[in-house]
Amino acid sequence: MSKQFFYSLVVLVIISFTTIYCKKKDVVEPIPPTLNIISEDTTGTLGKLTVYAYYAYNHTLVSAPSQTDVQLFASSEDLDRGIAMFKTWTYGTNNSINFGYLNPGTYYILAFNKINSYDYEGVIAVQVNQGLDRVHDVVMEKVIYE
Repeated sequence: MSKQFFYSLVVLVIISFTTIYCKKKDVVEPIPPTLNIISEDTTGTLGKLTVYAYYAYNHTLVSAPSQTDVQLFASSEDLDRGIAMFKTWTYGTNNSINFGYLNPGTYYILAFNKINSYDYEGVIAVQVNQGLDRVHDVVMEKVIYE
């Protein structure tokens, strides 16, 4: 073999390896966990809860971006302690979370995200009533640290 052929072969192998192993990997957005929710009320005693997440920006409501954390708490004490019944996040362009059917009562929703390098957070209390499909909006506002 000639030296020129050998060098050409080495260059070809190096180019092949760099092309194969140096490809930019696509960033895959994590899919929210599947919530173990009750999807059908066979007893007629439960109420359904769906929450839409928004954030306040320049005096307008904007749909929450993907991967906004949304958590459901059974009481204000659980909210204070950080003991959530469900923890999930928004995905893609869908800013809604379906918590399925729940026992009637008062629940607390916490939503938070970092948007444009600022922390945003929102908390609301929601009432679930027997036999009703409830839809609530949680609006996050910029957190001001003192």
